[in-house]
Amino acid sequence: MKNAFSILEIIISIIILSIIFISLSKLFFYFHQNEKKLDIFQKLYTLQNELYLNPKQKDITLHTQELKDLKFKEHYIENDLFKFKRLYIKDQNYTFYFLP
Repeated sequence: MKNAFSILEIIISIIILSIIFISLSKLFFYFHQNEKKLDIFQKLYTLQNELYLNPKQKDITLHTQELKDLKFKEHYIENDLFKFKRLYIKDQNYTFYFLP
């Protein structure tokens, strides 16, 4: 009878330990998923800083019939996940002439 009780204790302790280790593995998996998301946010913020510090530039001219030509400067930067763009009007003179 004593051997049977010790086998029963071993089985119950194995079940309790397996429940504990399963919960710990799920906890570590959750932490790993959070770390991936934080890594994506970190890439996003570094790319945003890069856009303000040294972006790539491109000139854009918009030809319209009613207005004079509008000249823009586009600042952009991209990586494997994100692409940021920013537009500026070159001349800050916002007086456009409309045809009646």
